[in-house]
Amino acid sequence: MSWRDRYLKASFAGIAFDVLDDEVEFGRRLTQTEYPFREAADVDDFGAAAFEYTLGAVFVGPNYDQQRDRFIKLAKAKGAGDLVHPHYGRIRARLRSARISHRAEEGGMCRATLVFTPEVAADYPVVSVDEVAKALAAASGATEATRAGFLAKYDVLGWPSQVLEAARERVTRYGALVQSVTAPALADAQAVAEFARQTRALVNITDSALASPLQVAERIANLSRGMGHLFGRDALAEFNRLRRAFFDPHPVGQYSTPALRQTVANADALNSLIRQLSLEDSAVAAIQATYQTRQDAEAARDQVAEGLAEEAALAGGELPTLLDLRAAVLTNVPQPGLKLPSVVTYQVPRSVPSLVLAYQLYGDAARAADIVARNDLEAPAFITGGAVLEVLSDGA
Repeated sequence: MSWRDRYLKASFAGIAFDVLDDEVEFGRRLTQTEYPFREAADVDDFGAAAFEYTLGAVFVGPNYDQQRDRFIKLAKAKGAGDLVHPHYGRIRARLRSARISHRAEEGGMCRATLVFTPEVAADYPVVSVDEVAKALAAASGATEATRAGFLAKYDVLGWPSQVLEAARERVTRYGALVQSVTAPALADAQAVAEFARQTRALVNITDSALASPLQVAERIANLSRGMGHLFGRDALAEFNRLRRAFFDPHPVGQYSTPALRQTVANADALNSLIRQLSLEDSAVAAIQATYQTRQDAEAARDQVAEGLAEEAALAGGELPTLLDLRAAVLTNVPQPGLKLPSVVTYQVPRSVPSLVLAYQLYGDAARAADIVARNDLEAPAFITGGAVLEVLSDGA
């Protein structure tokens, strides 16, 4: 079966037309915050942007004008319809705009530029911005409490040099662990370069910066937040790894000198700062992430919520903001009302190409790539009958 066999006759809400050219626009919903005298910017990722399909269509034939008029009447009506896209299959979509033109030298036809946006209200209800904002505000509140706790405990000024050097060892160890993380292949080059610069600055932190609790807190917080922006949901595993690397609480009262006691106090303050920032930025990444399946969302939610509960217990009730953030994660991951497909098992009844199976399951041959990737199929052109696959419940 060649691509010509898979090419579909285009139509919208039952009105057929021919397509001369098409394009699809997609990407991410990003907001960028720039600062004076800095080439870098903070970029917040609010998930995948809606697809937009543009078709260069023609109505042609002895009755093209009647087809055109039916389409114009349809375009003025409210609601979604079934778009059959020649390349991407059946899509529930809304006609966003249409522009029709006639040319004197082209009798018996007209050209149309049609722009469609997939209908998402049924499967992906819009979540109140207020709810997301409240969840992110809970993360911000937790971060401020974490910062305040660190500033109250960390101190190297006026102490023997070994107190400063012990703090340096912990700060640079964190920087080195972050430095070992490989940036995503498709990440913005400028963002990667800025992240690398901040990491080097922490690894090579100066005495004056190390002596300032505010600078230490800001540098670690910026690096943690930068990793969340750069990696998105993929940062959860890295945040968890970093958090686990700084679980070495020291018992209080077993140290003979004030300098040793302050060294331990600084170590505990740095450990708490790193663990809590990792959790708080994990929560932001989990809340803002786009998930393919309900299992993906629930796994991210449970991982972050468990970590926040664990850290709140370690804090002994001193940081109720961690529990507030945990509640926000449990409420907003996945976002309320969001209908995500679940992964289910499906036994292939007879041998079939992956494209045909995708069309049978989902009505969309283009989703064959998901079946192949999800099941790591070595020969996607021919799936043997009886094979047990993981597929998504929306089509199974």
